[in-house]
Amino acid sequence: MAPTEPVDEATARAWRLHDPRLPPLVDRRELARRLRGGSLPRALRRRAYAGGERTLIGVDDQQVSLAVLARQVDALASHLASLGVREGSASLLAAPNSLDFIRS
Repeated sequence: MAPTEPVDEATARAWRLHDPRLPPLVDRRELARRLRGGSLPRALRRRAYAGGERTLIGVDDQQVSLAVLARQVDALASHLASLGVREGSASLLAAPNSLDFIRS
C-alpha cells in the first residue's frame, strides 16, 4: 500500500464545500478518485438542492442563484442533446467572461 499524500488544509476546506463527506484527512489520490467519479452537473444539482436560492455568482451587474443556474444549465443541456450532442462528444466553447460562459 502506498503512503498517504495528504492535501493541504486550504484545498481540503475548499473541496468540503462540494463534498462534505470528505474524511478529516484527505489523501491526494482519494481526492483524485472522487473527482474522476463525479461531474460538474451533478455537483451543481447537489449544491442547488442544498441551498439553491443563495446567490452563487455575479458578473458585472448580473447575479444568479444555484437553483436558477442549475435550471439554466439543464435547459442548455437539453437543447444540445436535441441537436445530437451526447456525453463524450467533442465541443468547443468560445465566449467572453460572462454568466453565459458559466452556464455553458
